Amino acid sequence: MGVSLTKTSRLGAFFASLAALYALAFQPATAQAQADRFLGYAEFQKLMVSAVARTPELEELWKWADANGEKVYLGGGSVRKLAHWYFEKMRVNGTQGIFELRPPSLSELAVLKYSDFDLVMTPEALAKLKNSGLPYAKWDVITTGTYALHKGLGGAAIEKTLINPSGIEDPFSGLEAYHRGELSMAWPDEAEFTDLAREKFRGEGYTRVSQVIRMLRFQRELPECKIPEETLAKMRLAGHGEAAMGFPWSIGELQRDYRIVKELEKLHEIGGKNFEDVLGDLRGANLLKVLAENGYYVPGAEGKIPDFSKLSRAGFNAAELGYAKSIAGNSEKFTSKLRTGCVRLLMKRFAGKGAREMRSAYEPSTKTPDNGLPEVTRSGYRSEVAGMDLAGPHTIHDLGAYLADNLGEQTLRAARASKLPFVLCVGDGAETMARLAAAGWTIFDEVSKREGYHGVFLAKDREGRQAYLITRVNGDDRVVHLQSLLKLAGVGANRISTLGETRSWKPEYLVKFGEMGYVPDLVVYGFGTTALRAILERERIANAGALLKLYRASVARKAKFGGSDLANFPIYILRFRNGKTAWIFQNMYGDLSLQLLEALSEHGAKKFVYLGTAGALHSGFNVGDLVIPERVVGPDGKARALDWLEKVSDVPVKGTYQRVSTPNLETREWTERSIKSGVDLIDVELGHWIEYAKRNPALELTPVLAVSDVLTGPNHRDMTKWSDEDRLRLRDTFLRVIGASLGFKSPADYGVAKFQSELIVKGGGRSK
Repeated sequence: MGVSLTKTSRLGAFFASLAALYALAFQPATAQAQADRFLGYAEFQKLMVSAVARTPELEELWKWADANGEKVYLGGGSVRKLAHWYFEKMRVNGTQGIFELRPPSLSELAVLKYSDFDLVMTPEALAKLKNSGLPYAKWDVITTGTYALHKGLGGAAIEKTLINPSGIEDPFSGLEAYHRGELSMAWPDEAEFTDLAREKFRGEGYTRVSQVIRMLRFQRELPECKIPEETLAKMRLAGHGEAAMGFPWSIGELQRDYRIVKELEKLHEIGGKNFEDVLGDLRGANLLKVLAENGYYVPGAEGKIPDFSKLSRAGFNAAELGYAKSIAGNSEKFTSKLRTGCVRLLMKRFAGKGAREMRSAYEPSTKTPDNGLPEVTRSGYRSEVAGMDLAGPHTIHDLGAYLADNLGEQTLRAARASKLPFVLCVGDGAETMARLAAAGWTIFDEVSKREGYHGVFLAKDREGRQAYLITRVNGDDRVVHLQSLLKLAGVGANRISTLGETRSWKPEYLVKFGEMGYVPDLVVYGFGTTALRAILERERIANAGALLKLYRASVARKAKFGGSDLANFPIYILRFRNGKTAWIFQNMYGDLSLQLLEALSEHGAKKFVYLGTAGALHSGFNVGDLVIPERVVGPDGKARALDWLEKVSDVPVKGTYQRVSTPNLETREWTERSIKSGVDLIDVELGHWIEYAKRNPALELTPVLAVSDVLTGPNHRDMTKWSDEDRLRLRDTFLRVIGASLGFKSPADYGVAKFQSELIVKGGGRSK
């Protein structure tokens, strides 16, 4: 709900419910005298608005916003801590002179050393701000569209409170609840939450469990507040409800659920790194069991042995002590300590049938001690890769050459003949390298290899221990792909670590599209250069200037040392003589393409042509065939018709399609099993687009798949054999698909009035 300072709001006795909580802090007084120490709610709102307007680091921002007619808000932890700061001032000194107090700086309010300063604004405002030279664009900026989606996820109500010098936006009355001494939680409908978490924010780790742990942290940040009993009851059901529902980003997949790990780490730090208190909080929220059984631990508490006598006095029973042991991640260190009356109860709990499974579930997941890694490091293969049986014959004929091309000969030898560990560095390559260097790592030359955007480097940590680092890794699908490459190469799970988080480029995309100032008539995704050349060469004379410009702009696609997947990643911009416009993009990998699709859709694009490759599982297809899939296999294993997709007259509608995270799982056994289940075609990207288009019916999607490899039968050909010659044969059909989507009727329609090649994000060094 929006709050205007000219409206009269309900007054309440601020923190009347907190008298008992802070009884020791206050001198005995009458109830009225106690209430007089605090402002009523309307006055408290005015205080918060005034403080935000006068916050030292924000004064230039508010001047800029006013001059540009833009609405910008402060949110997140800064709002929470500002409210807490004023509470403490009033608790000690009362309300006299409270409005004259100079508000603290944001750095003083920072709850944790890595706290963000959250700003909310429109994409247009962000684009202007980036060009202003002011530093705020580098803060944690959330666009209004993303903020609206975040509201749909619910969570701590005060987290959605926004304040600027003009007033307050408080959609869930979180600030008002704080004034009452309550920490309330917005709890949207389960179906709405699931849709947003699984689809709109796919791969970002939003779960009820992470929200509940976040609430526990906020309660420690704001001890003046209590969580209402009704909210606590819902929180206590969250973990087991999600585990039973079996979300695709299941609670046990640490790589995908970095948000849970992150919240556990923050809860531990905000509580003064008191491990027993963290375990007590988790027990109170009924999360011990579900976290323990899914392999979670508390970052920062590795190597710590809980004080069992303290936990027992706090009411932990034998089973709960076992869950605490598991979360500690120190099973081996506990062996001698658990030879007590308590351990006898634990052994009875674990004895008999299922003990092996229990031990397996309790295997610790920790980082290598004292390795200097700057972030939480998850050990071992993620569950999707761990579950892959890659030992049998593969459909790739020369698997050794394939691995050498993608990892490098040096890396492949180390994988097979050494015991050196491998660390997957997820996120922006340059940022990761800088953090590693700051942590004392020495990075040697990049390993030579032929394929892939990722980089492989030999490095050593500050203690002189060597490891192979794999950088420029973004997206869940890319992590699965690279981990499965290492598994194919024979690297054991005990040598695998993954650090960092996927870098979302969606905000940069939205800024870029906003700067361009219009919505294209058509977006072409995939086979970017092939599709572009097909268009330009249709009218070579008329488009001679554009062809020359394309030639000059053709630089190596591969990212340089320290770069990311998007270094040198272009957007081709076409304005035809007939007034039509098109934007053309190269292929990304897997779920990274979904960020681009979402940004384009939010920008207003409606018509899309998807051009991609697919593997055919059997000889009902030939390499070079172009098809639009007829059916898709969903997460539930059921095939559904795709009759709602846009069609093109000369591209056959054929086959049942299923998305996979990597082609590395295509062993002969897996392929035969998939054929029996009715699958004909696979790739790593189109499934994301189909799911998104199904949820957004206004979007028109024409997906055309080129068969790049046939896995079995007489037409068998490896994906490693796909070549430039194969691409050239696709150009005529691609041209007809694009022309039909733009409504072109004659060759003259392909005349280009203006052509540009620009970087989709800045910093890649590409020429225009």
